Amino acid sequence: MLEDERFRTWIRREFGSDCLMSRQQDYLAEMATHQHLYFDRNAFQRTFPKAIAFEPEDNVERFIRDFLLERILSMFGTCAVP
Repeated sequence: MLEDERFRTWIRREFGSDCLMSRQQDYLAEMATHQHLYFDRNAFQRTFPKAIAFEPEDNVERFIRDFLLERILSMFGTCAVP
């Protein structure tokens, strides 16, 4: 893997400088357009750090019951979860 500046130099040489963004905010704004990823910037900024920190679950069923179902039930009211 190349260091940042060596990578930028390689990109400029291979593809020209038009494809490089000077700021991360510019890059994210471009990626949020319908031509690219078309994501909601606010939702992306909230969820991306959690997605990066994701670790595989040992027991997926327990994760679904403990995490997902509990959140759903808290949104719609309580009921017994088997």
